[in-house]
Amino acid sequence: MATDPHNGVSLGLPIQRFVADVVTVSHGHGDHVSGLGFFQGATVLAEAAEATVKGVRLSGVKCHHDDDKGRRLGSNVVWSFNVDGVRFTHAGDLGHHLSVRQLSEIGPTDVLFLNTGSDLPLAEENAALLGPRVVVPMHYETPGIVFQWFKMKTVDEFTAGKQRVVHVGRSREYAPENLPQRPEIHVYTPPKL
Repeated sequence: MATDPHNGVSLGLPIQRFVADVVTVSHGHGDHVSGLGFFQGATVLAEAAEATVKGVRLSGVKCHHDDDKGRRLGSNVVWSFNVDGVRFTHAGDLGHHLSVRQLSEIGPTDVLFLNTGSDLPLAEENAALLGPRVVVPMHYETPGIVFQWFKMKTVDEFTAGKQRVVHVGRSREYAPENLPQRPEIHVYTPPKL
């Protein structure tokens, strides 16, 4: 599984190569699709829909990249999928508060990948609405990253003052039996530059 793949080079980051059977795309901005060429033969899901790929059920819910119904930055698809009894949700560049309908369509989630680099209150409010057991911050300022559109917030700005922040290193396996009982924020080590 790969979500919103970038090619590394376009962001000043090292190339992360791996194999995936399915790639989800939240929206067509270059920092979310420039790495699609690495996944030849994979099923690419870029429109809100439901699909099953190699036994994994995926559900995409149409949202927006901004708080003006996508008029400024376009649409955004929030993808959810179950793997081995754990429900993952990748919010892409969600730019508005989720509606009751969208929350219902997304459903319960265990692990939420959430853009925390632009609007911290919005990220926190959407995390509270979705109520995951784990929030994984993403799309934030990383030392050495080349992101020309705006100055992103750091992960430390998102986690400041919060309880239950766990630095998990470069990888972590999630299973129903090792999900935290109380919500946690899991911060991954960024790639070496």
